[in-house]
Amino acid sequence: MSYFLVKVHCPHCQTPKVKKNGVNGNGQQNFYCKDCRKQFQFVYKYQGANPRIKKQVCEMAMRGNGIRDTANILKMSSVTVILVLRLWFKTHHEPCFEGTYERVIIDEM
Repeated sequence: MSYFLVKVHCPHCQTPKVKKNGVNGNGQQNFYCKDCRKQFQFVYKYQGANPRIKKQVCEMAMRGNGIRDTANILKMSSVTVILVLRLWFKTHHEPCFEGTYERVIIDEM
């Protein structure tokens, strides 16, 4: 029997300072990041929990992709896409545009 070692990096902060942190219900190995103190898995069975996929969902939403389009491309449920976007929008607020403007230019073609 042969073994091979894989260097595991935290998907949240990209640091190699991780340690094993038990096994979840699916039998997947959990890891714990010593820097950002978050738990993650090396291979995710459920793609909605993968932080890399969550980041992709947010980037696709910012580029104007629809919810169904994002769900089809990333092979996940549209409900999961909505939940990821809800959580992301709670932490990212729109900039405040209060005040008056001296001049406004409107281009209609």
